[in-house]
Amino acid sequence: MIRVKDILHLLNETDQIRGDTDKGFTKLGDAEHIDEDTLDWIHPNRQDALEYLRSSRASVIIAPLSLISEDLEFAKDKTLIFTKNPILLFTRIATDIFVKKPDPGIHENTLIADEATIGNNVYIGPFCHIGKCEIGDDCIIHSHVFIGDNVTIGNNVLIKSGARLGHEGFGFVKSEIGEIEKFPQVGGLMIGNDVEIGGNTCIDRGSLSNSIIEDGVKINNLCHIAHNVLIGENTIIAGNSTISGSTTIGANVWIGPNVCFRGHQHIGKSALIGAGAVVIGDVPDGEVWVGNPARYLRDRKE
Repeated sequence: MIRVKDILHLLNETDQIRGDTDKGFTKLGDAEHIDEDTLDWIHPNRQDALEYLRSSRASVIIAPLSLISEDLEFAKDKTLIFTKNPILLFTRIATDIFVKKPDPGIHENTLIADEATIGNNVYIGPFCHIGKCEIGDDCIIHSHVFIGDNVTIGNNVLIKSGARLGHEGFGFVKSEIGEIEKFPQVGGLMIGNDVEIGGNTCIDRGSLSNSIIEDGVKINNLCHIAHNVLIGENTIIAGNSTISGSTTIGANVWIGPNVCFRGHQHIGKSALIGAGAVVIGDVPDGEVWVGNPARYLRDRKE
């Protein structure tokens, strides 16, 4: 059993505990599968927070600070952890205790170029191809990943199975007689720290300059990111999205599933692009755009 007193190092100074710190939990579960051994939490925007707290069978519950002034005599047999952001604290506890990372090492069936540079505490799974690239510390690379030449990857990067990083970009020129000739793709791909790249996602290296994925970016499965794209820090990209060449996306942007960007455009910081949008122009900072073609809906709320 994980006791509350064992997780005190994960709490902030403003967090408060009411109840017995010897109480604990053994597992996680969603709202439909809570019992006395499950760690539970309450969303701060939940309108029926008190009713949910009363009905929860869990012995340990993470609750919003807004409830600390309520009459909670009915919950005296529970241990309550009050915090500003219950889901964030729940995430940190769950990750610290229940999420197991693979032991560092390189699988024997992975092909690695002699010129590759690999940092400390890196795990590389089976059937990967690692080209002439640089990989930082504490990275996890699952099976069947391709990392080409001229790719630089920062620290603490997670790359899921089947991802393809650093292929040539897609660029062509038509000759005087109508023949199609390939434009040179000699740039690189730079991936920052704390990035997550989903399964079967493809990110091309640049044509003449680099494609750039900045720190903290999270990319879901089955996305395509073309050459010369720049994605700003802490941007989230949901599955099946396509970002065409030379698109610049600012920091803290949220991109829904199945979004398509035309290319050669600028998406401002903190913008939100709704699911299925087809974006054919620039998007200013902090705006919500939806539809096909995408149009302004409203300003983004924090």
